[in-house]
Amino acid sequence: MTASGQTTITWETPGTTKNQVAEVRLYYTVDGGLSWRLIGTQSGNTGRYDNWGPVATRTSANCKVRVVLEDANGVTMGNDKSDTTFTIMTP
Repeated sequence: MTASGQTTITWETPGTTKNQVAEVRLYYTVDGGLSWRLIGTQSGNTGRYDNWGPVATRTSANCKVRVVLEDANGVTMGNDKSDTTFTIMTP
């Protein structure tokens, strides 16, 4: 993946939880999970986030994405992150 390129992030939500999600927060890390940067938030749970263009000042092969699902009260209902790392390259 190239920094400033566009990609779609997708996730699956099991069972009835999907309809109870009020907000989704998405994050990414370039250091294997030591620190996380907010990608964005969206209302509801579409199972996808379109047109993510990561920002990176240097190439990193230790990147992951994390998705956090919250209910209407802001309580975390679930979260998950990439199973493996991926690379973001500077243009």
